[in-house]
Amino acid sequence: MSKSRLYSFRFFMLIGSIFFSLVLLEVGLRIANIGEPKSTWLVMHDRGYFLNKENGFAKDTFRGRKLRYSFSSLGTRGTEPDTAMRNIFVFGDSFTFGLYLDDHEFFVHHLNTSFSSETDNDIFFANGGIGGAGYGDWLAILQNRVDELPIDGVLIVLNHHDFMRTLARNLFVLSGDSLIASQRWSQRSLKSFLDSLSCWKWLQEHTHIASGIQHVLWTYYHPDLTHNFDPEKTAVLIPDNNQLLPESDYILQLVEAITDDLTALLNSRNIPLWITTTGFIHDDFMTDYDRKVFDHLDEIFDVLNIPFHDITPEFYDRINGDFNSVTIPGDGHPNAEGAALMAELIGAFMMNQLNVSIEDAQ
Repeated sequence: MSKSRLYSFRFFMLIGSIFFSLVLLEVGLRIANIGEPKSTWLVMHDRGYFLNKENGFAKDTFRGRKLRYSFSSLGTRGTEPDTAMRNIFVFGDSFTFGLYLDDHEFFVHHLNTSFSSETDNDIFFANGGIGGAGYGDWLAILQNRVDELPIDGVLIVLNHHDFMRTLARNLFVLSGDSLIASQRWSQRSLKSFLDSLSCWKWLQEHTHIASGIQHVLWTYYHPDLTHNFDPEKTAVLIPDNNQLLPESDYILQLVEAITDDLTALLNSRNIPLWITTTGFIHDDFMTDYDRKVFDHLDEIFDVLNIPFHDITPEFYDRINGDFNSVTIPGDGHPNAEGAALMAELIGAFMMNQLNVSIEDAQ
């Protein structure tokens, strides 16, 4: 056998061995049920925050249940906002996004249904929920996108980890009286390139291997520019170590500064702001950082005349204190019943704010 044929034979043997090994690995992962296939729908902005993909669908799988999330051209989940309507963008974390719920089950869908049923109102709620987001994300996102989105109002739905995440994500740092933009994570070009490939998305949705690789990339392939808030190694501005302690009032001052800038930004464009909660604001779920802020939210929002309503007391009474009854088994996110109850209670608050009678909306 000539050398060229020998090299060709070895090359094809190598390719065949790799392919066979991948097939065996895929079979093994399926048998062990490790890494259910799903595709990513989050993309990182250069500013360091995440956004939902624009247009199309993404597949998710949870304990064998297959879900398909749809996205508008603006990166909102579900129906495309209509410029002929009054679009109120609803910002919140995965509870607002509707993780592990179908498009007809997340609470913003129910909110739209209750407002549109049997009425002539022109209000549309756009689901801008982003998994893992915190309170500071909304200021960073709106600073960059407020003039490109058809926003007629902003509704922020706070959850129990929003303020801890505000510290952890480091999108803003308070220096004296000044709120300064910073960030924590960035994204390497390889992951951005892979996420742009349709074939990579297909592989994620149909193979355990690609889905597992994506999980690894998601977990380990976002460089931490703060080096876990190490003052000697950080490449970006971070708070002092003593400001990161749970007993520090820094988190309160940071939230106040973010709220000041957020209201100034929206007021300059005559965009109203309302703030509510998921209903899951309970001591069992909160960190010390979040508890400290939630204890003072009424004061913070009252100073700036921001309409705020925590639906938790009503939510708690309706479920008789049993959060398990409104969460997905094996997970902490709201189930379809929990999302519907969120929509009912938040809807009542917003109907009052927007002067829409509950009777007309039923």
